[in-house]
Amino acid sequence: MITQLQKDKTLAQYAGFIQQTIDFKALVSTNGLPVTSHLQTLQTAFKSQIFQKLLAVDKGLKMRFDLLKTDEARVNLIDAHVDLDGYQDVEQMRNRLLVLEQQYNTISLGYPAGSLRSLVPFEVFADRYNLDLPGLLNGLVFDWTGKEAVRDYMESLLALLAPVLPLFQATYTGSLGFTNALTHLASYYKTDMQTGEVRADEAAVFNLAKLVEKKGAAALVPTVTK
Repeated sequence: MITQLQKDKTLAQYAGFIQQTIDFKALVSTNGLPVTSHLQTLQTAFKSQIFQKLLAVDKGLKMRFDLLKTDEARVNLIDAHVDLDGYQDVEQMRNRLLVLEQQYNTISLGYPAGSLRSLVPFEVFADRYNLDLPGLLNGLVFDWTGKEAVRDYMESLLALLAPVLPLFQATYTGSLGFTNALTHLASYYKTDMQTGEVRADEAAVFNLAKLVEKKGAAALVPTVTK
């Protein structure tokens, strides 16, 4: 699953790829062919179209074709009468399909989703999703329906916790990121072993107050309304 932000970034980053999928679908549509990742399927369908035109003008060939009992025999007859060499559209479809697969396999969704191909192989992207990258990504975005309260609460906590980072960075020796700041925050609280009550560790907080004074960081301490 991915976030809405990851989806938007991916669509912007791979806008060129999306245009190439549109161009490819236009090419196969112009030739009355299905969108698929299988070149053999495209070639077979293209041959069948040409062969149908031959049947329309060659009654003897049509009679032979109608008398055949198996699909294999019909395919062999088509192959014997239709050669795709020289058809530029077939060559374009072959080349474009190869490029699309190569580029698709490079699409990264970022952490933690990783590469798109690990979630949806190119064959599935082409055959099931019709080479529709926006449509595919829409289905991968987190659906928060019924879960909004949890999301909103966790986001509200961020507004309370965000000021902790600059305060600790000003009073902490060494590098300190947000995740480590939260771990450091826990060191200013202790749990009563008998009651299980969590409260501020007065000695630790007092030492922090002295550091704030020493570092001249009083402006970084948010005002608390009691």
